Amino acid sequence: ALCVTRAGCHNGGWIHMWAMPNETGDAHSQWLWIDGMLHTKADPNYVLCARANGLKNGGGLHMWHRGDAGMYGRWLVENGVIYSQANPSFCLCVTQNGCR
Repeated sequence: ALCVTRAGCHNGGWIHMWAMPNETGDAHSQWLWIDGMLHTKADPNYVLCARANGLKNGGGLHMWHRGDAGMYGRWLVENGVIYSQANPSFCLCVTQNGCR
């Protein structure tokens, strides 16, 4: 699952993939879709954002306060794919070795 690190609810906070041992994940692995933004359930004031320099293949993501996230914190969903509103040529992906 896509998770916010335990200390990740701050500007620049880290996210990562994490195996959910019992499919009941805690708030750090749960997301709320509100107005085109992915808010972490751990602290809904923070949203998933593309880094300012992350709109490239292999680009990075981080958490940012929803009030300051701008276009980097807005997403479009089409046919199950999540695209960045800042540049819809880029979507969320897991690297081939990211699901282990």
